[in-house]
This record gives sequence, C-alpha cells and structure tokens, in this order.
Amino acid sequence: MTEVNIQGEYDETLQKYNWTKNKMISLMEDKECLLKHKFFDLKTDYIMKIGCLEHELFDLDIKIAVTKRKIELAQESISQNTAINLYMIETEIKKEFSDFLDVLDMNTNEIEIANYFDSMSRLSDEDLQDLKKYYVAIAQLILPEIEPGLNQVQKSLWTKAQSAYENAELEFLKIIYKLAQDEAKAINHKVGISARELGEQIGIFEKRIMEDEKVIATLLDNFPFNKADLLNDDKKVREIQGELRRSIKDGISILELMEEHFLMMLDDTKFKN
Repeated sequence: MTEVNIQGEYDETLQKYNWTKNKMISLMEDKECLLKHKFFDLKTDYIMKIGCLEHELFDLDIKIAVTKRKIELAQESISQNTAINLYMIETEIKKEFSDFLDVLDMNTNEIEIANYFDSMSRLSDEDLQDLKKYYVAIAQLILPEIEPGLNQVQKSLWTKAQSAYENAELEFLKIIYKLAQDEAKAINHKVGISARELGEQIGIFEKRIMEDEKVIATLLDNFPFNKADLLNDDKKVREIQGELRRSIKDGISILELMEEHFLMMLDDTKFKN
C-alpha cells in the first residue's frame, strides 16, 4: 500500500473520529439538558397547570372513599346493636388507607417544590442556547472521555463546568470556557496517534452514543416529557382544567351528602370515644 493510500485511510479515520466525538458530545449535552433543565421546567408547568387540580380531585376521591368506609363501619355496629366507636373507626381508616395517605403527602410535597421552582426566574430560550453552546465548547476542550490525560487543573475546570451548567450560571460558564481554552493548549490533541488508537477511541465514542440515545429515548417516552405536546396546546389544557374542575365540584357535593349521612347516623345512635 502506498504512502498516499495510508495517509488517505488515516485521514478518513481521523474524520470519523471527529464526527463521532462531536456526536457524542452533542448527545451528552442533550441528555444533560433534559435531566437538569427541561425536566424541572416541564414538571413544574404540568403541576401548576394540571397536576394541582389532579391532586385536589385525588384528595377528594380519598375523602369520599374514607367517608364511605366510615359509614360501612358504623352500619356494622348498628347491625350488631353495639355503640359506634369513633376511635376504632379512625384507627381502622388509618390502617386501610395508609398507602393512599402517603401518596397524598408525596403529591403535596411535589406541589410545594413546583411552587418553589415556579417562583424562580427561568432561563430564556436564548440564554439556554448560550448555556448549551458554552458547555459543548468546554467539553470539546477538556472532556475526560476525550482527553483521559487531563491534569488536576483541567479536571477541576470540567467539574466546575458541570456544576455551572446544572445551576444555569451562564456568566461563570463563559469564564470557565476561557480558562479551558488556555489549559487546552497544553494538551497534545491526537498528534501522532495511530489509526488503531483512533479506531479504539471511535469504538468508545460509539458505545457512549448508543447508551445516551437509549437514555434520551426512554426519557422522552416518560413523564414529564410525554406531556410536552399537551402543555404547548393551550386549548387542550383549558379543556382538561375544565373537566377536572367539574369533577371536583361534583365530588364536593357527593362528599357533603355522605358526611351529613354519617353525622345523622351518629345522632341516631349512642357512641363512645
């Protein structure tokens, strides 16, 4: 094989190396953006627009179920001609509905967190694009998977870049990028590396690409990303809100009637605490 052919094959391998490297970095950032930025934004939007009403309806459904069970337990006492024991009823209710009450508590905490995120200032689309751009640029320079021989300063910069990216500290990320540029000058960027070594690195990149593609696909198929289209449809959101509010109104009426019935049962019988 001539020297020209060898050089041509090497150049093709180097080109493939650069392509897979860039794709790996792009997918890495896409995944990080989904997990560290878009996840919380979408989840907060869903909870504030729909989730709060769903929680209210679920809470109401549990109260109706609890009241129905109280009536059943009270009726058992009446049928057995024994006094209705409220303490025993409440104890039984807590035992039977403990799992549902735990879910209610969890949902309440989620709503509190959503309220907190909703009160915070969010990145504009332009700032988010800048954040993504600088994070990718820094990764091109000092990503450990690409440059395993990083010194401690470079490793520290990459750790700081990850933190700045996660916390949306755009100005700090810009500073890190400038520092990373200076530090990257000390890295011998694949000078003299063999085609075989490039091929091995390409294999590593391709494996990481496949892994991140699977993670991204799984994320997009699940909450809250599977609600993105819905949240962008204001008409559909209003329709769902209206349906939930009507169900809540109907549920309140049912609960009031059931609670009145339970109180009447207590008034008509003797009971002990």
